[in-house]
Amino acid sequence: MQEQNTTVREKGHHLTSFERGRIATLHSQGYSNRAIARVIGVCHQTISNELRRGEIDQVKKVNGQRQYHREYSPEAAQAKYEANRMSCHRPLKLAGVADFIHYFTAHLHQDGWSPDAAVGRAKLEGLYQPEEMVSTKTLYHYIDAQLLEVRNLDLLEKTGAAPNTTIHPSISVWPDEVSKSDLKVLISAKSSVTLSWIP
Repeated sequence: MQEQNTTVREKGHHLTSFERGRIATLHSQGYSNRAIARVIGVCHQTISNELRRGEIDQVKKVNGQRQYHREYSPEAAQAKYEANRMSCHRPLKLAGVADFIHYFTAHLHQDGWSPDAAVGRAKLEGLYQPEEMVSTKTLYHYIDAQLLEVRNLDLLEKTGAAPNTTIHPSISVWPDEVSKSDLKVLISAKSSVTLSWIP
């Protein structure tokens, strides 16, 4: 059995749908929980809990007889995870901010706007009431949780920036006609203050 490459991941991060797919593949290939844990980069108990959480009943016919067995399903595990996350957190604002989400996704795909740029422009122009939009941090959270049509890969392709990273022109290259009123102080997803010029 060929040894798989191990993954270095930050502690405290929940399993992603991609990692659940890898777990299913390795488990079906006969890897032990400890071996899978080394590949994914988590504790072996995490793998044990995950396999138990994602088990579903399956049935197949063998010689005309139905045989039932339990099998790990990454899709079922992901669905249970998302349901648990929804039940233990305050209700999402997605329904109430649908117009703003559409505004962001449209400008991301058409103009390459980052979440910071979309939130900054919307606030600068007074396009939405506070309750009709979300913060940059929340927008990134929705993307990380795969609750939007936008994925982290889309941010990288459209903006050329890594997720949760804001890239703006340096002050030295901003046009002379940019006044102080054009500068918007934004709080990034990591709570660092950046100056963003919204053309």
